[in-house]
Formats: sequence, C-alpha cells, structure tokens
Amino acid sequence: MAKTKKRRCGYCRKTFIPSSTGRAPRYCGNACRQAAYRRRVQKRPNDPSRLLALDIAEHRFRSQLRRRLGKPEFRAYLLRELQMTVTETPAPPEPPPRPRRPP
Repeated sequence: MAKTKKRRCGYCRKTFIPSSTGRAPRYCGNACRQAAYRRRVQKRPNDPSRLLALDIAEHRFRSQLRRRLGKPEFRAYLLRELQMTVTETPAPPEPPPRPRRPP
C-alpha cells in the first residue's frame, strides 16, 4: 500500500491529502484558490479596477466634504475641534495692470 503525502494549502496553510491521480494541487479547494487569486490581483499596483475604485472613493470623499463645508455649523464644529480662531487676513495685492499695446 502506497503512503499518501500530505500537502499544505498555499492560501490557508492547512494540510490536506491530494487525490492520487493528476498533478498535485497547490490549494485545498476552490475557495482557497479563488482567494489566492484575489490576493494576487489586489497586490498589482496599476490594476485598472483598483485604480477606478480608488478614484471613486476619493470623489465620494471630496463631494461629501464639500457638501459639509457648505454648512456653517460644520465649519464652526471644525474650528472648535481644531482650536483655531478665525482671523481676518488681508487680501493679496492685485497684480499691476498689463501695459497695452499701441494700436
């Protein structure tokens, strides 16, 4: 009787006994194989779907922040939280007028 060799799953690290025929599997099942694939894809730095998800999240954050900053009570809350005082700062000087070209 042949002794079956145990293998360790490449994702969950649990030991399992592969079937006796065919190539030895890397993962204990389809769920671990799919999870390992998702982990590999997620690590790709320029994956288009990942970049799109980041852009959407940033857009949502910025639009929510703009909406909240439009409300005076939220501005007052931020100032209280940051312990800042509102001071009037003079407007920056206007640039000198550009010289006109002669006609």
